[in-house]
Amino acid sequence: MFTLPPADLEKDEYRALSAVKIGQKRPLHAAFHAAAVAVPLMYMQHLRGVDTLITKYTASLREACEDIKLQREYFTPYGQLLLDEMSAWAEDEPLNFEHVARSISSPEFAGYGPVAA
Repeated sequence: MFTLPPADLEKDEYRALSAVKIGQKRPLHAAFHAAAVAVPLMYMQHLRGVDTLITKYTASLREACEDIKLQREYFTPYGQLLLDEMSAWAEDEPLNFEHVARSISSPEFAGYGPVAA
């Protein structure tokens, strides 16, 4: 998903805001992982009719995606696809949880074959 090895992504110049550790910068791969995990957590709460994490993570996810996109060049094409989808969803107002459901179950994404970097 990245064009740099994890050891390089630990360096300060590759840090980005975390969606989960709100206001904190983390290594790029950790920041991306936190944002990617926040989306299904928010979706599961939406399905349950609970909004605790949705309220908590919406603004931080948007900020994290914007910060992570500044380093888009360090993502493979597959990583860029995931980043773009996640960022587009985070920018929806209100959040479109049907988009998450399609992204999780759509043959369009399920059949995507990433190319090795």
